[in-house]
This record gives sequence, C-alpha cells and structure tokens, in this order.
Amino acid sequence: MKTKIKAKAFLITIQNPNMIRPDFYPFPVKSKNDWLEQIHQDLKGKDFEKTLVKKVWGEILQQPIYHSEDLDFNPQPMTFHPPSEIPGLSPRLWSNAVSIYPSDSRLSNKEILEVLQNGADALIIHASGNEDWEKILKDVLLPYITLYILPEKNPRKVRDSFFQFISKTETMLHGGFLNSPFDEVFGTNLNLSDSVQYFEAEFNKWKKYPNFSPLVLNFARYRNSGGTGIQELSFGFGELIELISSISDEKSTLQDIFSRIVIHSSVAGDHFPEIAKLKALRKIWAMIGAKFGVESNPSNLQLLVSTSTWSKSLIDKNTNLIRDSYEAMSGILGGCNCIWVRPIQGNDASNLEKRVARNISSILKEESYLDKVMDPSAGTYYLEKLQEQIENAVQNKIAELENEGGWEKAFEGRKIHQQIRAQRLKTQKAVENSEISKIGANKFKAQGKLIDNLSSKDFSEEESELTESRATALLETQNHS
Repeated sequence: MKTKIKAKAFLITIQNPNMIRPDFYPFPVKSKNDWLEQIHQDLKGKDFEKTLVKKVWGEILQQPIYHSEDLDFNPQPMTFHPPSEIPGLSPRLWSNAVSIYPSDSRLSNKEILEVLQNGADALIIHASGNEDWEKILKDVLLPYITLYILPEKNPRKVRDSFFQFISKTETMLHGGFLNSPFDEVFGTNLNLSDSVQYFEAEFNKWKKYPNFSPLVLNFARYRNSGGTGIQELSFGFGELIELISSISDEKSTLQDIFSRIVIHSSVAGDHFPEIAKLKALRKIWAMIGAKFGVESNPSNLQLLVSTSTWSKSLIDKNTNLIRDSYEAMSGILGGCNCIWVRPIQGNDASNLEKRVARNISSILKEESYLDKVMDPSAGTYYLEKLQEQIENAVQNKIAELENEGGWEKAFEGRKIHQQIRAQRLKTQKAVENSEISKIGANKFKAQGKLIDNLSSKDFSEEESELTESRATALLETQNHS
C-alpha cells in the first residue's frame, strides 16, 4: 500500500505547474554544445566517435546525448487505441495472450479456463485443422477475450472448421487468424495472386465479425529469423503494399480490408529501439493508408506484439525469463494492443515457465503502473529522434523495394532471403566472437551445478522459407559439440 501512495505522490509532484515556470529553478539553460564540450573534457583525449557513438541495427547512429535542439518538430503523445467504452478502466489497455496447443480437447479446455481465470485475457491457439472447437472452447466467453488462431498445419482447413463452429454460436469475436497470403508463399511457395484472391474472399466470408481479422500480417517473421528492426518493417510493409495493390480497386473494399488487417510484430533485445520501432510502425501504417486513399488513424491499428525467439538462448535457459520481461515492457511502451510472451520451449515449457510468461504482463500493469498513462515515452528526446530516424530509414527501404519491382519480385528473386540470412549470419558470428554480449551465453556464463542448458535441434530451412533462429545458434553448436 505504501508503494502505491508513494507512486501517486510522485505523479502529483511531476505534474506540479510550478515546474514549468522558468524562474522556479534558477539554473542556466545549457545548449547541446555545452553538454558536448563537457563530454569531451570527461573523455580526457579519447576519441568521441569510437568511444560513445554506436549504431542501431547497423544503420542509425546513436549519440551519447540528445537535446531539444535535435528535434525540429514538437513531439506529441501517441494514442494506441480509442478510449474504452467501459467507465473506470485505465487509460492504457492491452490484452495478455498465452499459447494453447490443443492435442487433447478436454485438457486444453481445462487449461484455457485456468489461464483465463489467472491473468490471461487472450489466447493463441495453435491449430492443425482437426480441432473439436465445441469442446476446446466450452464455457469460454468469447466476446470478452481476444482470440487468435495460429494454423500450424492445413491453414485453410483450420479456417473452415472454425468458421463452421463459430457460425452456430452467433457470438461476437475479437482477434483473428495468424495467417496471410505471404505465409502461404513462404511455407509452400504457392502462387501469390491465387492466395490473395482466396484471402479477399475470406474478408467477405467473415464480414459478420468486424473485430475478427481473417488476415494477420506476420512482420515478426523477419525479426525472428535474424533480420533487424528496420528490415522487419521494410519487408513487412512491402507485404502490405503488395496486398493492397493486388485486391479490388473499390474504395469501400480497400477501406474494409485495410482497417481490419492486424499486424504481428516481434520485439527482441534492443529495448529503446524496439519501442521506437513499434511507434514508427503505427505512423507508417497510417501513411501507407493515406497513399491508397484509405482513412487510417494510427490508433486504429490492431498490433499484436510477441517476445522474440531470435533474442533467446538455449545456453543458461533461465536468462530468457529476464529477456522476456524487458521485451514485454518494450512491447507495451511501444503501443501493443496484445502482448504475447512466448516461452522458449513452446509447448514443452514447464508449468512454471508458462506461469511466469503469463504473469509478466500482470506485473508490468499492476506493479509498474504501465497502464496509467497512454504513452509514457512521449517527449523523450532520444526516443523521439530515434523514431524519426527509423521512420525515414524504413520509408527509404520501402521506396527502394518498390522501385525494384516490389515485394513479390524480391521474394521470387530471393533478395529478401539473401538480406535476412546475411544479417542473421553476421549477428551470429558477432555473438560467437563476443563482439555482441549475451549474458549467460558468452558473458557471465554459469559454472558448475548452475549450468542449465537446453538441447539444440537441427536447423533446417527450405529455399523459400525464413525459419526462426537465435543469435546464439553458433555458440550453441559449439556448446553441444
């Protein structure tokens, strides 16, 4: 209780109107040059660029200091969702998703009811097409949760079976299918135009459920397979442009499809860049909508954010719990509408690991108060500048992609695969050589009885695929050899 009182007192203090009066604190205003001069003095002859200037994702220079002079615009807080229609809820809302693997309908239903009563309010159901939906979702109040279905096999069969079930229930739905035409061409190398036609028909089929998306664009694919945040957005928006360009020219159809698309992004270990990336994602989504003549407000985008598989390690597995925590924080501060903390072992995770993953969102909400302000990172010089730089870098990459024929041509020529795989190998070698630190893997490694590693699996990737991997994969191979 004391903690809550202190937190409220702190909020009152920082909102004190006296603090914006220039005569309240009689300190001289310092320019950026003043700060830089002080830094150079403190370095005592060391090279400023080599010592303090870093690169974000190999492209964006990160300075050691940011000042109001760095911004040529007036930063404004973002809105990540419309205000709740239910009085008394916090200003900032998001759903907390957990994975369900329904191999046994009765046991899966029991697990679903348990997690929904203990912190979760969203489900990611990994489906194969043979599910008994009536048993799996028995007693689940679907209008009050978010439901995403991830087809791991037979995606069209999964869609048809779920549609048959839900058509009988006459209930409201929120969520969508974690599946798109681009998943089909990556996984099976199907013809993209045929797949787009199928999904356009799916939007008509699911019109009765306006809050349930038949199509979720998987931006996370590029991040989880080793790409940078800039590559993730560039190729992800390449998919969006390819999709919108390929469907009906009727404005009403474009508006309906664009407004119902959900984007799935992934956050890895670069805490502040990931926050800026997600905020940039919303703005670019709205810009692309405007280019196609579609009404699009950044707050209307439904953004599912998952913790990354790329940032995790099989070496010293418990360090992944820490990574999950700050990645979830990045996702929430960046504006997710649904956070999905993924245990590294998936369905093989222990009950404790699943419970920890489920509780991270609740802790960030109830103990860190991240639900009290819509956009707490707004106005920070570093993040505002970084977001602007990411937006510019992504827009340049998109323009380059479109000038060279668009996403489909880059996919068919395997240019996308080449760039992601090259970045993947570059990062993995940097981790292997300790040029990039990974706690527990190449720095502060566990010794003796504290060693707790997971066994590695053979990595395979077809020519048309981009498969999830890990930055520590080369280290793991050494560790098990």
